[in-house]
Amino acid sequence: MADQGRPEPFAWARTHGACCSVTRFEEGGCKAILPKPGKGWVCLSGTRYQKSHSHNGPLCDLLFFQQPAVAGRQLIAVLELKGGRVDVSEVGCQLQGAATVVEGAVEASGEVDFVPLLVHRGLPTMAVNRLRSVRVRFRGARYKVRLERCGLALAAIQP
Repeated sequence: MADQGRPEPFAWARTHGACCSVTRFEEGGCKAILPKPGKGWVCLSGTRYQKSHSHNGPLCDLLFFQQPAVAGRQLIAVLELKGGRVDVSEVGCQLQGAATVVEGAVEASGEVDFVPLLVHRGLPTMAVNRLRSVRVRFRGARYKVRLERCGLALAAIQP
């Protein structure tokens, strides 16, 4: 049963297309490769969302929503890109901020795949070890932060 007054994730993301969407993104020399323009995905800039909606809390760089090609679950990925130094606690707060925004805005009943990601150029071993303990809460579950290298193709993200 759908939540009264709250849209499914992809529909919610599309409502923010004019104010917050991006088709390219690079942060500190670290790039995320977005799919070719089409109707099956929306990628929102965390910075644009903060400015357009007066959101003062921490928020990651990108919120990526993808419809399944055929019947299946929608994908929601929250991504922080780091081209240099990584503050592990800050990354956790930024990813959690995005998860909280999405969770509060969309219906809670639809099944989705949720993936929190840190996209980076390279990390010291201590940072990797600390990141292994970071969890992002979404819909009552706790997700490990997945580590990927700069140049990640978002269309290739798997749950």
